[in-house]
Amino acid sequence: MEYLIFQYGRDDAYIKDIVKGLASRGKVEPPSESWFHQRFEHNPLGKVILACAFDGERLVACMIVERVPIECESLHTVGGYVSDYFVQHDYESKELLPELLKIVEEEAKNSGLDLLFTDNVIQVKDFGWTYFENRVRFRLNSVSGLWRSLFKLLDSTKPFVPDNRGIQYDGTGIEKENESEDVTVQKSTKAYYRWLSQTSANIYIIIDDEEVYAVAIIGQRGKRVRDAHICYLESKREGRSGQHVMEVIKERYKNECIDVVSCIDDMYCLPMNNTIRMSQRISYCYKSLGDGEHHMSGIIPFYFAY
Repeated sequence: MEYLIFQYGRDDAYIKDIVKGLASRGKVEPPSESWFHQRFEHNPLGKVILACAFDGERLVACMIVERVPIECESLHTVGGYVSDYFVQHDYESKELLPELLKIVEEEAKNSGLDLLFTDNVIQVKDFGWTYFENRVRFRLNSVSGLWRSLFKLLDSTKPFVPDNRGIQYDGTGIEKENESEDVTVQKSTKAYYRWLSQTSANIYIIIDDEEVYAVAIIGQRGKRVRDAHICYLESKREGRSGQHVMEVIKERYKNECIDVVSCIDDMYCLPMNNTIRMSQRISYCYKSLGDGEHHMSGIIPFYFAY
């Protein structure tokens, strides 16, 4: 068995095998090489790390690490998100996971990433990764009628399911980030979310005004609740940034009929007053690759990746 990091250009002959492997897990629809190039090569934060296992000339397993913006100890940085891992259906080996993790961690560290995380698409707790749980905080945006309020309150505690518009990954019609001076929000982060909103099957809200730069994803909780889940928020001035985001969503996106605005509790995106911590928890594992041990907050759960 040979374990190697995919080299773009040199190893392009294996792109079809990688796309088919992901398609078998329902991650790619329709499977295509253009999707591969758009998702894995055009990320403004850097190319995706692909750790591959070969049995002779055959690719038998692959681990995908995407570069994403994260918040770590109140600092915004770039981390590696282990978004998927597949093994060919007719191939099994206990050494695949630990060996792929080993070369992923080495490659991530060599390429300047200090943190890796995953939302448990693979079981990594036995390999030195730290398990962590974070609650979800939400605030009702608009409710009418007592019984409707109670039903919505119950549905608000259910898992978040993003809306899916079935975008085609052909790379056409992608807007470029406008060139402008910006000292409060890193251009790379803004470029990342603009790219993600235009290439993902999910639906995003991006608020970029004098108060904040914020990104939310639209989805459902249960049958009755429409949720705008904040996945990134950076204030451009001191003040009520969370309240401002809620007001903008309520006024500017009223046609989306948003019932709830939510965020991961540690992100502090929503004002503490008049908000509720859900019983729902988001769990993930992370590993620090730097010299010190880090605590992660505000990470991007799995449904933001695709």
